[in-house]
Order: sequence, then C-alpha cells, then structure tokens
Amino acid sequence: MRCWWWAVPGRPELLQYHAPVASRELAYFSGAGPAAERARNPVREDRARRAARSQVLPRPLGDYTGTFESPAVGRMVWRVEGGALRLQWGVLEPGVEVFHAAAHQIRVQFPGGGEVLAFAFAGAGPATAIRYRGYTFDRR
Repeated sequence: MRCWWWAVPGRPELLQYHAPVASRELAYFSGAGPAAERARNPVREDRARRAARSQVLPRPLGDYTGTFESPAVGRMVWRVEGGALRLQWGVLEPGVEVFHAAAHQIRVQFPGGGEVLAFAFAGAGPATAIRYRGYTFDRR
C-alpha cells in the first residue's frame, strides 16, 4: 500500500502519515477487517430484534391514515404505500414499524433515534388522534 501524506503549512511534524495507519483505516472504511465486523454486529442484532417483534396492526391500515395536526408541533400525514404505513412530517419521511400492535403504537425512525407514538381511536373507524411526547395531534 502507498503511504498517504498530509501537508499542513507550518506543521512539518504532520507531514508523516504512516502506511500501517492508512492501511487500518482503509480496511475499516472499506468494510473489511475485524473492526468493521464489530461495528456491524450491533446493527445486525438490532435488525433481528426488530424483526422478531414484527406484528400486524389490529385494524385495517386505512384506519391509521390521514392528516393529524398539533398547533405546537405541526402536521403529520399518514398514508399507505406498497402495503405499508408511511409518514410525512414536514420535510421528514422517516421509516415506520409496528412497535406494540394491541396498543396501536408505531415506532418512527427519526434522524438520531427512534420514537414511539400511539394512535387513539373512539370506537370503529379511523384514528381520531395521535399522541407523541405529551403532544396530541388531532385528525383534520
């Protein structure tokens, strides 16, 4: 492998960037080697855990669709696309999955982490509201 060299004006000690270091970093970022494998293990475990709790919602998917608004937080638009629920919240279109079917809870994968929200129903028919972090989004 070729040595990589970095030049920083006024810092000659930073000119040396040794081949072994570059080789380890290249292996890590290219997906080869034990460090990359260790980094992927938690992702695999999380995917397996989420697949194991795969559930079917107790109502038709259409009952979860519609536009829901909160004056403090904004508007959520839920739709069915390709046989699955999809969410649009402003410019975000995060992934969604069933978290706890009997409680009508959906896990939404926002940038930085997942959050759970709950649909509220008043008898038969579509959801009347969504509850999330103390906020209520009412159906419009």
